[in-house]
Amino acid sequence: MKSWIKLAAVVAVLAIGGPAAATHGGIHPTFRTERVYFHCVGSTKVQNVNLVTDGPATWNTTAPTQSVQEGAGCGYLEPGAARGGNQQTVYDAPFVGKFTGNLRDLTVELHNLALGRVRPPGSLFVIRVRGSIDGTPIFPETAGRSVTIAPVVSSTGASEKLLFTIKGIGCAREVLDAEGNVVDVKTAGLATEDGDGAAEHELILTIDSFYTQQASAWVYDTTEVPAGITFNPPSEEAATVRVENPVTC
Repeated sequence: MKSWIKLAAVVAVLAIGGPAAATHGGIHPTFRTERVYFHCVGSTKVQNVNLVTDGPATWNTTAPTQSVQEGAGCGYLEPGAARGGNQQTVYDAPFVGKFTGNLRDLTVELHNLALGRVRPPGSLFVIRVRGSIDGTPIFPETAGRSVTIAPVVSSTGASEKLLFTIKGIGCAREVLDAEGNVVDVKTAGLATEDGDGAAEHELILTIDSFYTQQASAWVYDTTEVPAGITFNPPSEEAATVRVENPVTC
């Protein structure tokens, strides 16, 4: 009997000394990670040609299963002399798809064929990013944002991989009191739902080679070039571009 009394006393002390549960009553957004892959749309290998009749490339969670040798893959061709300045042109590379839930950041993986590359191996590549989420531009500038990337050349030398992260699409931060209790959660951007969220968002991302005077071919949908997007990645890439939210968490 005495041992049970002692155990009850210990439990009571721990209960008094431990932090209380969150009582703020608001939403507590979380961010699930999802990897999607770009896929070919249309009857030809050149996506620019298919744009008019079939629309831009899309994405889903199914990874490519066939190689170039098996006839898979396609891409957007961007001639080096086709720089459009601040205007979007038919030579840019748009990708369209959806994501369900709260959105914090996203990392884009691109693959570019080495078509008469004039840049020395290991040199930096500046690309431009435009886009919208649910019809609202991601960046305030009409011309989009440039991001400088250090490409990774493939083992064959036939292509190079480019990774960059768009940060600050949404955020959530717990507010603690002096005892460490969660008394509020500050949110901004597309962190609008409790838990992972269930709202579906439509995204459009458009890529071009900015003012690089060389031909580019943005290729995807093969096992060799599994280009796509990681939503809410666990870590960001060295090359980043940030969204300005009206509220900062």
